[in-house]
Amino acid sequence: MSFIGAAFCAALVSTVGLPAQQPLSHPIHLANGKSLVLKLPANFTIDVAVEGLKRVRFMAKSPDNRIFVTDMHDLGDNTLGKVYILDGWNEKTGSLPRSRPISTISATRTI
Repeated sequence: MSFIGAAFCAALVSTVGLPAQQPLSHPIHLANGKSLVLKLPANFTIDVAVEGLKRVRFMAKSPDNRIFVTDMHDLGDNTLGKVYILDGWNEKTGSLPRSRPISTISATRTI
């Protein structure tokens, strides 16, 4: 999954206080051939900014506008994963062409 989740959440947050609108289908087509459809208010748009991440859980924006993202290995094990830096926002294409892992996470599970 890419920034779809974050963009979707931002779209929902942006509708607070506005009159109810009938949601419209917004198809998303990924480079790997997969597609999905999100329902968003008519006056919203959504685009894919980054692809290739597995299971993004958390995002944080740094003071220098880089975005740090945690990515789970899989749903069955949240002790493995990576932290990525997303930077190089391209206003023209609406994408973040650089995503580089900065850390691999391997935590020990204790009970």
